[in-house]
Amino acid sequence: MAWGAAISAGAGILGGILQNNAEQKAIDRQYKADIATWEYQNEEAQRAYRWDVQNAKLSKKNAYQDIKFNDKQRKQSWKFEKEMRAFDYYNQMRAYNMSEEMYGLQGDFNNIAANIAVQSEVNWLDERVTEAAFQNEGMVLDMYNTQRQSAFLSADNILGLRTAQGQAALQNRDIALKLQQTMGDAALEKMGINLQLSAQLDEAKFARQENRVQLERAETETLRSREQVELQRVTNEGAALTTQAGRGAAKAVQSVIAQAGMQHSLLNSSLATAEKSSKIAHQRINTQQVNAQKQAIFQEKLVDKRVQDAIQTSQQQKMEVAFGLGIAKSKFNITRSKIDQDLSFAGKQFDLGQRSLNASLQSAAKSFQANIKKINADKFGADINAYGNRMLPPLLAPKPKKPPKLPRPEFLIPLRPNQTPKPIKGTGTNPIGQAVVRGLGGVAAAGIGNIAGGGTFWQPKIGP
Repeated sequence: MAWGAAISAGAGILGGILQNNAEQKAIDRQYKADIATWEYQNEEAQRAYRWDVQNAKLSKKNAYQDIKFNDKQRKQSWKFEKEMRAFDYYNQMRAYNMSEEMYGLQGDFNNIAANIAVQSEVNWLDERVTEAAFQNEGMVLDMYNTQRQSAFLSADNILGLRTAQGQAALQNRDIALKLQQTMGDAALEKMGINLQLSAQLDEAKFARQENRVQLERAETETLRSREQVELQRVTNEGAALTTQAGRGAAKAVQSVIAQAGMQHSLLNSSLATAEKSSKIAHQRINTQQVNAQKQAIFQEKLVDKRVQDAIQTSQQQKMEVAFGLGIAKSKFNITRSKIDQDLSFAGKQFDLGQRSLNASLQSAAKSFQANIKKINADKFGADINAYGNRMLPPLLAPKPKKPPKLPRPEFLIPLRPNQTPKPIKGTGTNPIGQAVVRGLGGVAAAGIGNIAGGGTFWQPKIGP
């Protein structure tokens, strides 16, 4: 039984050794796998680190390129604003120079028209004076003939009557010619008044069109400025979102939106001011047009009044001619004893003609002075209208401020990874010791079983 236990113990020890050899091989394979995994993980950590470094460099490069592009675009916008400022001022100066040139031409035209009108009045007055001189000479000749023929009236009353009738016919013809000429001059003057009124209405029409064009130009410029403000707002929002994050970006975007709203408010205010100025100019043009129409009506009434005065004067002169003819007929029935009275009456008639000519000349002189004053008043009104149409000298808009450069962001360099601890082969195990322990355990188990079966331990022999 003892030998069996020993054999069993030896077999247990041998089995433990064989098992430990298998475990050692498994540990070697696991160690190689752990080494491979450890090297792979460290290599992957290095590759991830190199990737993070390249990604950080690329992000920094892209961010700086975006900032550089935004700075360039803002600078181009600033240069464009300066060019548009100079372009607008140049166009305003062109319009102002054209307005000044038209003002000078209108002044020259007013002077020429006034000179022509004054010369026409001077010619009319010369005609009246010349006509009065001929009439006076005719009256003197008539008086002389009357004195010469008074001696023959007693023998030739019929000849005297026919002479008186002929003189009455001439006087009526002269009166009719004067009235016709006066009415013809009045018609021409009305035609001139209508032409002048038409020219003033055309000027008012052109002024309305120019005022409408200026308002449309202001609306177009306001729309263009709004588009630029919106473009700048979108650009600034993109820059704020690119350069900042979180609450900082939200605050920056709110600031950009507030600034764009302020610019829109200023543009709306500028457009409202332009519309108000256009409305005031339109009202001023309408007022000038109404005044021109009233002035034309007043001038036509003056011409009609002068024609009525001429008609009344003509009727009065015809009555005087008829009265003279009646006297001539009365003289036909007067005898030779009335010759002295006829001569006295002829002298009185001559004096009446002289006074009538003087009154006619005085009336012509007053009409001439009134017409000259009217011409001066018309010229003054035309000069006022021309001065009112002048443009104010343009002002250069404020110079746009140069945009500041955008801030440059800072980037964090990726952290270089440390090498993980290298695996330790068979950490906390001893395969040979474990095999011996397992063999001794088997022997102990065999001994315990022997004791339990009634046997004894093998004991070595002591002594001889």
